[in-house]
Amino acid sequence: ESIREFAFGYAPDCYFQSEQSRNAQPANEKNKAAIEKKSWGEGSLVEYLANLGFTPDEIVESGLAVRTKGMVSKRGIGKSVKDGTLSTEETDDRSRDEEKGETIHESDYSSLMDRFRGRLVVPIMDASGKHVIAFGGRHLEIPLVDETDDSKRFTPAKYINSPDSLIFTKKDVLFNEHRAKSAMDEKSSQHFETEDPRSRKNTFKTPPAVIIVEGYFDAIALANINVKNVVASMGTALPYEQLKKASAMANVPGGRIILCMDSDDAGKNAVERLCTNSILATTSELNRNEIYVASLPSDTKDPSDFVDFAGGGIRAKEQFEKEIIDTVQPLDEWYIDRVVSRYDPDAKDGNYGSFSSVCDEISSFLSTFSNPADRTRRAYNISEKLSNLIASDVDKNSSSIGMMRVQLETDIINMSARKAS
Repeated sequence: ESIREFAFGYAPDCYFQSEQSRNAQPANEKNKAAIEKKSWGEGSLVEYLANLGFTPDEIVESGLAVRTKGMVSKRGIGKSVKDGTLSTEETDDRSRDEEKGETIHESDYSSLMDRFRGRLVVPIMDASGKHVIAFGGRHLEIPLVDETDDSKRFTPAKYINSPDSLIFTKKDVLFNEHRAKSAMDEKSSQHFETEDPRSRKNTFKTPPAVIIVEGYFDAIALANINVKNVVASMGTALPYEQLKKASAMANVPGGRIILCMDSDDAGKNAVERLCTNSILATTSELNRNEIYVASLPSDTKDPSDFVDFAGGGIRAKEQFEKEIIDTVQPLDEWYIDRVVSRYDPDAKDGNYGSFSSVCDEISSFLSTFSNPADRTRRAYNISEKLSNLIASDVDKNSSSIGMMRVQLETDIINMSARKAS
């Protein structure tokens, strides 16, 4: 069902994998003949587009192919792909990399390779869901070279997207936006539910949220268990353009967003950057009080893994909602807890992890709140966490802890106010 709904495709590697196959030991003579018949680049998208009359520049500019850096000419590949003959004659110097300042002949296809080779490919749609504006490809765990030779080992990026173009700019696009918008509209209509048809009493439900994940396959995995209000940022970066689009989907002021990034350092650092830069403070369309962070279990890398471990289906959905969505933290609370967790009692004053360093990070974060009342309200709760860091078990049961908390609260408010000004 997912294959049809999301229009999955596969781009075979007609280059490295074909070469590996020729070097492999064939199972029988029939396989040997089939392997030997396959040439470098034969059956590729570049070959197909060349036969349709597209020029090398047009193929590259479309984002469907990339120029190699002299690799093809070194392998002795001819440049008459368009004619359907992939000769083994060595190419001339015109097929060298353009980055070296040398030109590539306008009819030379030998320096091109399919961009999405060896990847599972999914189309990226516009906000209406009617037009394909780009593609995304996930690398499949197939070795591209002989892994017995470490010098030839190559690990490609796990995910790649089409390059930015006139119709696609990644920071302005959310994968699965059109489906998530429909789901949000449906959820919004159920925002108030009547308990008894004969009464006018309504039950207020938590406003529906847009869930942002990193990869498109995370979004697809959640959609498969009927979590439809999910979009993917297609990377660890969270630019304000994508956040604004997500917040606009929710029919509450400022929107309501749940960030469900990967559990690795890259995912957590992406959320941290939202707290340490000025995006939230300078973008009026975003309500920072309606941005939440979902935390995955430590042994789960991403939402797709969570769905797999939970077994899929209705059970996975219930588990995801109970363990992940129902336990989200407000963005500022999540960040404060993360900063406090860095405290190291053995760190020297001023060094990373020291108490002064933790206080400095927290006050810098509070300074991004333009309203002093917002800083004061948060400082009250933060001071309790800070006092617990440095107070001994005996102190926690004494009146001195209260005095310490008041002093810390005052210090944090003053530090953040000075930075804000």
